[in-house]
Amino acid sequence: LAGCSDKQVTDVVEAISDAIDIGAPLYNRGDIEACFRIYEGTSSKLERDPPCKGIGKAFGDGLLRASTLATYKEKAWALRDTFDGLIDVAKRRGARPNAGKTTP
Repeated sequence: LAGCSDKQVTDVVEAISDAIDIGAPLYNRGDIEACFRIYEGTSSKLERDPPCKGIGKAFGDGLLRASTLATYKEKAWALRDTFDGLIDVAKRRGARPNAGKTTP
């Protein structure tokens, strides 16, 4: 996330948190595809219109990885892994992300 301001990182973490807040309950109810679609939408938006270069690349890599997988469950987890990786980097930077659920 080099080159990203603290505000940009915080905004991305908030977008990720919002996606998880919507997607995780869908996943837990068995609507795996809907969860994936929520994660995909957030990832696509942040890849297409990133606040800074590193963010766009991270989401592009996550979307590419998800596109190689067969099931919506695998795809949802691939994007959740991208989310969790960015949250981890944000935490190490000192951001105060509010996302950390254990299900996609």
